[in-house]
Amino acid sequence: MTFWVLKQIKKLLTQLNSTEDPRVLSLGIVFALVLGLPSFHFFYTFLVLLFLILVKANIPLALLFWPLFSFVGALMSPISHYIGLLLLVKFEFLSGLWTFLTNLPLLSYLYFNHTVTLGSYVLIILLSPAIFKAGLIFVNYYRKTLMPKITKSKVMTVLKSSKFVGWIFRFLGE
Repeated sequence: MTFWVLKQIKKLLTQLNSTEDPRVLSLGIVFALVLGLPSFHFFYTFLVLLFLILVKANIPLALLFWPLFSFVGALMSPISHYIGLLLLVKFEFLSGLWTFLTNLPLLSYLYFNHTVTLGSYVLIILLSPAIFKAGLIFVNYYRKTLMPKITKSKVMTVLKSSKFVGWIFRFLGE
């Protein structure tokens, strides 16, 4: 378990320290939100992963943050349920739209008729711009402020010179 956590931290730092455009990294985090917020449905996940491959987004960062947003999605399911309930039941004028979408051959596999799933889709639309901006701010802040401090810190110089740490990084796959 400890090695797994170290490996994930190493992957995160590798992505943050890369020369990749911060927008691409931030888009990877948004894709993690899109993958993790709704409950798992095979067709939806397949479509999002296919789109992730086709769009220029950071795939490792998306896969790294996916479990985090799945946890957040589970915590936000009461909010998602409430939003979905409003859209599916309370706003009766939308019932024709939901019936139409549910009867379409492939769109029925996106489960628009499920309150938590529909609420999650709405939350994704609402939160994606904020997550993108927050990711962009964090990546830029990390690269300009934190990365130089971390690389110059005494702890990092000791870790870089340690044979044991070198062995651990080789074990982790560097």
